[in-house]
Amino acid sequence: MAQKRVKKTAAKKVTVKRTKSLPEITENAEGIPQAPTTGHFVQSYDGIVANAMLSRSAFYNQMMDGQNRDIDQECGYPKAITNEQYRAFYDREGVAARVVSCMPEETWAVMPKVKENEEDTETAFEAAWNELEEAEHLFHFLQRGDELSGIGRFGILLMGFDDGLELKEPVVGSEEGQSARTGAKLIYLKVFDESCVTVKAWEREGKNARYGLPTMYAIQYQDRAADGTDSNTLGADVHWSRVLHIADERKMSEVYGTPRMKKVFNRLMDIRKVLSASGEMYWRGGFPGFSFEVNPDLVKAGAEIDATAMREEFQNYANGLQRYMALTGVTAKSLSVQVTDPTPHVAAHLKAVALALSIPFRILFGSEQAQLASSQDSKTWNKRLRKRQEMYVSPMIIRPFVDRLVAVGVLPEPKQVIIDWPDLDTPSDQEQAQVGVTRTDALVKYVGGGADVLIAPASFMRHVLGMDQAVVDAILEEAEEYADDQADEDFDDTDDQASDDQMDVDADDKGGDIGDVEDEAVDEADDVEDEDEDVEDEDVQPVAKKKAKKKKAKKAKKSASKKDDEEDE
Repeated sequence: MAQKRVKKTAAKKVTVKRTKSLPEITENAEGIPQAPTTGHFVQSYDGIVANAMLSRSAFYNQMMDGQNRDIDQECGYPKAITNEQYRAFYDREGVAARVVSCMPEETWAVMPKVKENEEDTETAFEAAWNELEEAEHLFHFLQRGDELSGIGRFGILLMGFDDGLELKEPVVGSEEGQSARTGAKLIYLKVFDESCVTVKAWEREGKNARYGLPTMYAIQYQDRAADGTDSNTLGADVHWSRVLHIADERKMSEVYGTPRMKKVFNRLMDIRKVLSASGEMYWRGGFPGFSFEVNPDLVKAGAEIDATAMREEFQNYANGLQRYMALTGVTAKSLSVQVTDPTPHVAAHLKAVALALSIPFRILFGSEQAQLASSQDSKTWNKRLRKRQEMYVSPMIIRPFVDRLVAVGVLPEPKQVIIDWPDLDTPSDQEQAQVGVTRTDALVKYVGGGADVLIAPASFMRHVLGMDQAVVDAILEEAEEYADDQADEDFDDTDDQASDDQMDVDADDKGGDIGDVEDEAVDEADDVEDEDEDVEDEDVQPVAKKKAKKKKAKKAKKSASKKDDEEDE
């Protein structure tokens, strides 16, 4: 009887579904059939779509998990992840917190500059921005908002102004057609994630520029002390003009983004299971205990075990400092330790998380190894960071924040806003030193190998070493100056030697001998000049050639002066 009742119920359900999905054809007062109304067609269409979606979902579940299996249910994965679960994982699980904070921390590792133009002179807007940033630490709050918005689908930055109005009222200057209030001040900033905020009202007017965006937020937040007591409670409705809405990884919605933990939430749960189980495993298996065995012959003889005394001895051994157990007729055997190293399992899940997030493992979790690999993938990672800086942080966080402050009168209106991020590829001191060593070795081999016959120095430095033309010109010019200084030193040494020789000449023959010595000194100086001219490179710049001529004139003048002094003596 129970079986028949079940069958009838199932057949009744199928019939009800069919009648509800089909629109009824009615007749009017004259008996003419009437077409189904639009509402009937809409209901029918919704039913068809819903059935199709359920069928497709069931098909995918069967294809992925099998006919009679549900992997999510068996592994304890939630079907829908709540904001509270996201927040709990962020607060309690270190890996989950790193997943949320990695991209914001790497993006804001270097702070941008907000400018009005590229000139060195500070404008009124730049001066006001720099003063406000220093006083209110604007970038600090923007980075916190960027991070907390990734816990759930969005986050907000609450801006407090000194307008004297309630939070639910719009700021003067935020509405279309309103002029900004002169001398408005930003008095505080507060950051909230989605677990503390709900969208209370939306813009429904299709002609409004904010169509489909929130118009009112409801904030419910409690600061809790260490003992769990409430120390501060905030509950208020906030107008959109006092809020900066932040949502990362937006897809179809301009309000809700994608939580950063969503695509790896199952793996985060697995890591939690493995790490928790490893602690429990060691607690239970690190000291497995003992088995107490009684001699069978004693049992046959009617011997009885004193369980109370045995328990007392074991407790003294396990919980105290006693390292022996006094047993009579009983043998204590230690059970084998059953502890497994969880490292391979944890590492596999961590790599799966890094792969799903498209973040290099070393950057996401850190590593003491593979430093060479880190230098190789740094350029690719920097490209991704630059993309996030230029395509998300600048247009979706910093610029709307600046525009809001300008609209309400906190900042003066600029002609334009330029957000300049530092170059992430700038080499470090260690990298610059390594480049210097490599280039020096190349130059030594270039000069020692006689390659200057085939490749001119300027071409070698520019095309082989990759130096800029300005750097090449500076190096060649300094090389010429150094050669000039060396030539001057050689000339002075030769001149001094000639003077010493002149002092040894007999006083009677002083006039003729001095003239001969002078001629020898001049000849030696000319020889030095000829050698220097032979060494000159084809790439010496016109400036260096002018200096060579100047040097020659300087030497001639110096020689003539020396001659006059000797004649006076």
